[in-house]
Amino acid sequence: MLSQVHNCRKFKDDKRAVTIALIALVASIASAYYTYDQADIANRALTEVQRAFIVVDDIQLEKTNSTNGDTFSVNIKIKNSGATPTKNLSYFIPRGGAPFFGQIPPKSNDVGLPNVPNDPAFIFYAGGINDLSRSFAVVGPQGRLLLDPIDFDHVMTSFRAHKEQLKLEKAAIVGAIIYNDIFPRSQRHITKFCYFIYPDTGKTDECGFWNCTDNECIRDSEAYNDALRASYKTAGKDIPKAMLARMDWLQKVEP
Repeated sequence: MLSQVHNCRKFKDDKRAVTIALIALVASIASAYYTYDQADIANRALTEVQRAFIVVDDIQLEKTNSTNGDTFSVNIKIKNSGATPTKNLSYFIPRGGAPFFGQIPPKSNDVGLPNVPNDPAFIFYAGGINDLSRSFAVVGPQGRLLLDPIDFDHVMTSFRAHKEQLKLEKAAIVGAIIYNDIFPRSQRHITKFCYFIYPDTGKTDECGFWNCTDNECIRDSEAYNDALRASYKTAGKDIPKAMLARMDWLQKVEP
């Protein structure tokens, strides 16, 4: 009888010890996760504060002469407003300007479209290498970089030839910069730009879309797609399948 009582007490003591050990283990795991979460939050906060951040700092037109008459080149300067250098930075601009000449309003199959060029990301990811001017660089903290000058000679020739017929008043230039941080596991970043060029006055102006960075560009693309859908709905037509496919494809390939 005494042996049974002893065994019962021993079983209870062992059960209590196991329970205490399990509680300690759970507490230790919870503490480790909490510590990891806190470290991760601190690391992300540090990354956001210290990360490279590319913006367009300046755009200037420089008049030049050619066999086709007066023309100009476009000089775009970017700046890293962050506290660390960029990594794997590349930028791309369609050669000779964007394939867009500012028809008011632009139309496709009698459907009025948003008065801007295509998404620079689409021009890059879908375009051939011959259609692009692509370069690689590093921009240090608070540093500036002058992108390759954009020769508008070809654009101006087309502009003059079709100005009266298409009622043109402006051309456009678009491009994008893609880069990483120096921090491990950092996401890719993108900065897009789009400017209208008014050849008659030499002035520039931002487009209604494609002047954005990172998550802003996602919202920008969504707003552009909504505007496209609204245009086709107003015209009483179905949006082309190819256009829908392009929207879906861009969401998958963009940084």
